[in-house]
Amino acid sequence: MSRFYFSMTRGAKEFMDAFTQRLAEAHHEATQKFVSGKNVHHLRHGAGWRLWSASERSDDDSFKVHSTEIQTSLDDIADHNVESLASAMRRAAEDMEAQLAGSVYGLLSETCESSGNVVSASSQASLAETFYETIDKIEFGADRFGNVQLPALHAGKEVAIRMLHALESASDDFRKRFEELKERKIQAALQREIERKARFVSYGGE
Repeated sequence: MSRFYFSMTRGAKEFMDAFTQRLAEAHHEATQKFVSGKNVHHLRHGAGWRLWSASERSDDDSFKVHSTEIQTSLDDIADHNVESLASAMRRAAEDMEAQLAGSVYGLLSETCESSGNVVSASSQASLAETFYETIDKIEFGADRFGNVQLPALHAGKEVAIRMLHALESASDDFRKRFEELKERKIQAALQREIERKARFVSYGGE
């Protein structure tokens, strides 16, 4: 039995395909806010996977389901209120983005807690020093072309404003120490990339 209950079967299918495609695009846009497209992988089957690390320790993981519901009233349909569809789509996209953010930040929090890679603001004299310690605990990344990517800071609006103010009003001594730290991190990232590329003959003289 067809799931379309109107005479315009072809039009209904085209609409559903376009609607689904737009939601997929909104999901992609939301994902890009949290994770680089280079670090996104798509699995065609299964519900879990195993991650192997250099320490020969494996971690089992599984998919986390995100879902949302789209509702449109019969009155809006009868009134040909097309805007209600746009509103429903926006709500669905916002709901899915919120669930994605919760999963990403939740996983990061669990990972940092389990590894002890956590910074406490109360243990430092100022937010600037807290920021320094945070960067000190992070390894910068470098791509195969030698471009180093600096870490991004995700914080609530109030904390971000306070942190920015603390950094802008920091002493010259702090600024000097921070620049030295950043340079050490950059050089360490470049060295790791050189060592990684050295394991692959195909890189040649790059």
